[in-house]
Amino acid sequence: MPVIDPVSLEDCLEFIDRNASDVREGTYDVKIRAEWLPVMPPDAVRFLLEHCVSTRKVVGRVLKGKGAGAAILERLGRDENQEVRQCVAANPNAPEVVLLGLGDDYFEEVRLTLARNPALPEALLNQMSLDKSPHIRVAVARNPKASLAVINRLANDRSRMVADAVVALAGETKSTSSLQLLAKCGRAEVRAAVCGNRMLALPMVDLLCRDEDHRVREAARQRLRGVAEAPGTAPELLRQFAVLDSREIREAVAGNPSTPADLLERLINEGEERVRLAVAGNPSLPEALMMLLVTDGRPAVREALARRTDLCWPACELLNEDETPAIQETLALNPTERERRKAAGLCLDCGRKLTGMGRTISTQCFACMGKRLLNR
Repeated sequence: MPVIDPVSLEDCLEFIDRNASDVREGTYDVKIRAEWLPVMPPDAVRFLLEHCVSTRKVVGRVLKGKGAGAAILERLGRDENQEVRQCVAANPNAPEVVLLGLGDDYFEEVRLTLARNPALPEALLNQMSLDKSPHIRVAVARNPKASLAVINRLANDRSRMVADAVVALAGETKSTSSLQLLAKCGRAEVRAAVCGNRMLALPMVDLLCRDEDHRVREAARQRLRGVAEAPGTAPELLRQFAVLDSREIREAVAGNPSTPADLLERLINEGEERVRLAVAGNPSLPEALMMLLVTDGRPAVREALARRTDLCWPACELLNEDETPAIQETLALNPTERERRKAAGLCLDCGRKLTGMGRTISTQCFACMGKRLLNR
């Protein structure tokens, strides 16, 4: 049967007048536009609803379920054509009684469309979460109106596909209300997946850091650490992270180039070696803090400073006098320090002043040359 798709309401009404008998006999199937419904003559609407499947599909999808519209949708919800019922199932304005009737539809496509309708009542979602089709149960899990009870049931569904879909939803949904429910799900894998969702507010992530399951706690800490070490993180947020009861997160803050100097100084003064190591490697470390760390009692911190190619000259002088072998070896490998030593006529290995003929024939002092010969 050819589908007639008029370009305007006038063309549609003219076609009906000329071909009413053919439409009545099923020769033509007329499709209308949704925007015509408010101004279309009621007799013409009734005529097309009775004889044209394409019109019934359009009306079923967009008609408001109030007054006369409720009666029409109730009739279309029982239409013999599956596609018409499917259009009604997608209508968020359909009356609740119509939607409830479609919940037992024989065709899976109708029920699947219904499960995606964001206006489904809670009772119907509960009913459909027990549907025999796993595809429909997945659609119910993804419905923004799904309750915590429904989410908990589907997270532990007998079908692995359904249970995994709930975990995937936790990591990808952009609905804040759905995220709040998923964060309370009884299945730990779902709560862990929620932690990786960028839409989840950081206070909720912090709350999940104290979850009873170690996988959730670890996922929450990893999320916070990722934010804490991101170069674009706001300084105000970094200040909040710096007081959290997690050394890993404080390390991330200490190494973040966006961390303010006063906060870096506070982290240095707190005395944790790994945090101070992270500060020593911070790309934006001010010279004043380099001078503070160069006298650190932990050789590992001083060695981290010695690796910096932007090390300020006063700190470099102090490190050159350091007697720790590992620090001298690190300085000798630092390309910036090697260039400085070469220009100043110093031994590239130990930084001592080259004297006599050594200044012209070698880049090493006699002591360092002797050590190299002995180590061969």
